[in-house]
Amino acid sequence: MRPAHRGSGDDLLVGDFFSNDSTQNTPGASLADSSADPTRLFEDTLIGGAGSDTLWGGRGADIMTGGTGSDHFVWSSDDLSFLPDSYDRITDFSLQDVLDLRPLFAENYVESSIELTRIGNSTLVQINGAEAIKLDGFTTSLNVHDLIDDGVILIA
Repeated sequence: MRPAHRGSGDDLLVGDFFSNDSTQNTPGASLADSSADPTRLFEDTLIGGAGSDTLWGGRGADIMTGGTGSDHFVWSSDDLSFLPDSYDRITDFSLQDVLDLRPLFAENYVESSIELTRIGNSTLVQINGAEAIKLDGFTTSLNVHDLIDDGVILIA
């Protein structure tokens, strides 16, 4: 298994069920997918680079690293894990990055749908009561109201 790597520019990395078929603008990219183990289907590792990358892990418990630059992490309702206690991880979420949850809500965004919980030196983002995204090494004292604008967590 090899993770999907990026080029040095602004890249789009999208994870899915199959290996090596879902990265764009990423010369020499590969996608690590745990398809050999049926309990780990869709578990991708996406690694951005020096540009402002867009990462969309798709279904499964994905691990995403944006790298340097202002990165954009995106989720839709199909991306939420179908396994209990399973969530996506962003390993390097920073003040320049954006967590885009708009595709989850379409036009039905309600602020109470999102909850931020501090766990040690990380933040767990829960959506409609389910664990969805863990921001490793990122904590904030702000509440959801201060961070969210129509389903986008705006930190910058």
